[in-house]
Amino acid sequence: MHTPIPLVLTLTLTLSLLATSTPAQKLTSTDKQTNPKPNPANYNTTVLILGAGMTGITAARSLANELNITDFLIVEARHEVGGRMQNTKIGSTTIELGANWIQSLGTNPIWALAQKYGVKNTPSIWSNIDYFTGGGWEGPGGKLQQAMDRFEEEIFPQAAIEAGRREQLGLPDLSMRAGLRLAGWTPLTPEELTAEYFFHDWEMGEAPVESGFIGTVNSHNETFIESGSDENNLCVDSRGFKQIIVGQTEEIEGFSKKILYNKVVETIEYSKQGVKVMAKDGTVIHADYALCTFS
Repeated sequence: MHTPIPLVLTLTLTLSLLATSTPAQKLTSTDKQTNPKPNPANYNTTVLILGAGMTGITAARSLANELNITDFLIVEARHEVGGRMQNTKIGSTTIELGANWIQSLGTNPIWALAQKYGVKNTPSIWSNIDYFTGGGWEGPGGKLQQAMDRFEEEIFPQAAIEAGRREQLGLPDLSMRAGLRLAGWTPLTPEELTAEYFFHDWEMGEAPVESGFIGTVNSHNETFIESGSDENNLCVDSRGFKQIIVGQTEEIEGFSKKILYNKVVETIEYSKQGVKVMAKDGTVIHADYALCTFS
């Protein structure tokens, strides 16, 4: 099976797990009850969550259902929840614009959420790939497949060994580009460049020169080895992959009154008195604590 290097979901998952370990845990259920004050442009709350993506909604659910903290407010720049998990339609078919795969099943919490909320998905058959070059369909065994196989079966495993060695010795991290060179990979042909793009750039959202060597290898290991599964399932749900976020909102009592849509945050001010957030439309929100889920 051809197993790609981790996608953005791994990062999203990491953020969602961090959300439940914020200072908000120090609060108690006796905190003041939210919500909007008489002036619609000014709000006061105990916990302010900036962003309604995976991290923000997971944090909100944790506050409400695990910590019994109901005085919180979510601010979202778009008209819906989902963050980077967005989709559109081509005809009657739902097309994902962000996350698309459940990478690694096993102990992956995203896999658990997909099952819980009934998100339809199908296995990716990486052994059944069509190869196309500038001259059209190449077929199996051509130069492109050879380059792909070499990167996956020879270069990356060798690079992973070197990354592990450097980490154990406490040596400084390198760029992924430098790490690949240590493993004997210097892409020169169109086929080699395509293989590198497929396994790294497309998966990580950046070029090897921008990625950390040890970090990239650790991300792969955590996703596909430590989880106990190297499978990748493609989301084919007509509701969109974001249903794993929407489903969580349905478990938060009074959710519609705890979120402000179409609020683009312009400034965030911290002081001993708490946090003050100002949106582009003039909305001002005061909070004791804030969780920012975007950069």
